[in-house]
Parts: sequence; C-alpha cells; structure tokens
Amino acid sequence: MSCNEENLTNYNKWKYTIYTSLILFIIFNPYAYNLSNKIFGNIINKNGCTSNIGLIIHIIFFTLVVRYIMDLPI
Repeated sequence: MSCNEENLTNYNKWKYTIYTSLILFIIFNPYAYNLSNKIFGNIINKNGCTSNIGLIIHIIFFTLVVRYIMDLPI
C-alpha cells in the first residue's frame, strides 16, 4: 500500500467516525426520545427515563442509518 492510499484510508476512517458520532448524537439525544415517544408511545417512563424497548428501537434505527451512509457516495 502506498503512502497516498494509506492517507486516503485513514481519511475515510476519520470521515465515517465523524459521521457516526453525529448520527449517534442525533439519535440518542433526549429530543429524539421525546419524538419517538410521541410516535410509538411507552418509550419514556414516568420518571423521564428511556425504556428498554425505546433503547432497542433507537439502536436498530442507528444501525440502519449507519449502514445506509456507508452506501452513499460521500
């Protein structure tokens, strides 16, 4: 592997790491859980904490979004 190919690979790794971090921040913030609670119901309990079902829904959504961005030409 040449130095240029190694830099490109390193660049791509950092690029997808940043994308993944931004997606994680968006999907796992309290506003996203509030929105999910309005859509699905029973995502947030009476104490304001996320239920296990809510966590599983957000994990599945996160996985699908991250998988989708790997196919985008970005």
